[in-house]
Amino acid sequence: MSQFKVFVCGVTGNQGGAAADALLSRGATVHTLSRDLSTAKSQAAATKGIKLFQGGYDNPESLAAALDHCDAAFVIVSPSFTDHKAELKQGSAIIAAAKAAGIRHIVYTSGLGCNEPEKLYHWDSNSYMGNMVANKQANEHQVRSSGFPYWTILRTGHLDSNYLSPQSPQFGDLYETGEWSNMLTKDTKMPVIDPATIGAFAAAAFYNPDRFHQQELPMAEELITLDEIMAKLSHLTGRQLRVNYYTDEEVETLLKVNTFFSAQVTMRNVSIFANIEQLKSFNVPLSSFDAYLEKNQDTVKEAFKL
Repeated sequence: MSQFKVFVCGVTGNQGGAAADALLSRGATVHTLSRDLSTAKSQAAATKGIKLFQGGYDNPESLAAALDHCDAAFVIVSPSFTDHKAELKQGSAIIAAAKAAGIRHIVYTSGLGCNEPEKLYHWDSNSYMGNMVANKQANEHQVRSSGFPYWTILRTGHLDSNYLSPQSPQFGDLYETGEWSNMLTKDTKMPVIDPATIGAFAAAAFYNPDRFHQQELPMAEELITLDEIMAKLSHLTGRQLRVNYYTDEEVETLLKVNTFFSAQVTMRNVSIFANIEQLKSFNVPLSSFDAYLEKNQDTVKEAFKL
């Protein structure tokens, strides 16, 4: 019997990297694309045993080569700040190439709430968030309708790994001032998840296709407030980190200035889509934010070091 081969998008990222690691641990062969095979991240992936093919998602020949003789595909594409259709275009290209290559099982990672975004707080289909969700919905539809023998959709929540990059624009001045100003509320429960858990679910789906076929899973393993998150980060890093919550009036003003903020304000009630008991029913071990911080404590401390 030939070795199980899986094409994995974004192996140098959080979710793709976690999926690749979970598959490698099971003895699978992992293929991926890289625009530059000489980068440190590409070289690190190659050292793990991942087979890299040079090219991008916009190159049909590169995609075909990377998908050739693969049994399955883990698909994740990211939104672009400059091209609002990039996520859909890349997703469409990968899904079409996977279908042409005879892929039998595709696992696509979407976002929590993308199935019913109208339930999100202050939902605006014409906003930046609205465009992003529309692209994910279109990709989800292609996964369902393209005729793959098996398909699975994982709708991911708030990644624990976000806190390894406190200088990201989403955190404002958190790194410099220790204060994160945002549009959530003290009562907001963040549906957090360790990328490793996402990778574990992807691998489990590939190795148990009948169990995971046509499953659309809300990927959140714990609900936790921002104050609790900041308290845990403060304890670990030795810095006094806190949250400043914008008032509703301030939120309305900021949304008129830039619809990008809609991506944050809609998260006020995104926890309604979490279903931790459903995840538990698949018998894939779940983690916690505390466990993630303990596992990555050196990296977290370095990330918040002034």
